[in-house]
Amino acid sequence: APSQASGPVEVRGRTLLVNGQPFHVRAVAWNPVARGTSQSDGVDYAGFAARDIALMKEAGFNAVRTYGLLDDRAVLDQLHAAGIRVINQAYGWGGAPASEVPGRIAPIQDHPAILMWMVGNEWNYNGIYNGLSFDEARERVAEVSRLLKQADPDHTVATSYGEMPDADTIAAEERNLANQFAALQASLSTLNAHKRAY
Repeated sequence: APSQASGPVEVRGRTLLVNGQPFHVRAVAWNPVARGTSQSDGVDYAGFAARDIALMKEAGFNAVRTYGLLDDRAVLDQLHAAGIRVINQAYGWGGAPASEVPGRIAPIQDHPAILMWMVGNEWNYNGIYNGLSFDEARERVAEVSRLLKQADPDHTVATSYGEMPDADTIAAEERNLANQFAALQASLSTLNAHKRAY
């Protein structure tokens, strides 16, 4: 059966909620490339979807994490039909402008298969694959996360850190989250005031 319909995805405390209901993630990473090729040769979601999605469903997975943006609505439809949500890589290379991210997700952010957006992959080790310093990479992750939440308040944003972050990194991310929440509250207040004016 398909997974829960599209609706707000949020984190309350340590619980991920989809449409207000707890969602226990049972995920697998998915980066389908043909044998003898690499990601730089091209990820082939459509070419591997039928076989891989059947295997994921049989194994009991309810989510898949991508290493590149999965923007093929037909593949998203197949995942949704199998009851599998997508932790979709929205930003994975530090050489791309952060400002491009909202436009990249816009065509699919309404798809019911989307569970959350992922920013980076163990960015503390790889400088977002573009030689950024640790502090630059951390700021880029925060910047992209802010842009994602502004563009899509209905989905949460996650990142992949290669080990347990130090106290300074946790504090920086907590400040980032607090700023995002304050900005969202201000937007909602403005929207509500606007509605009352009409």
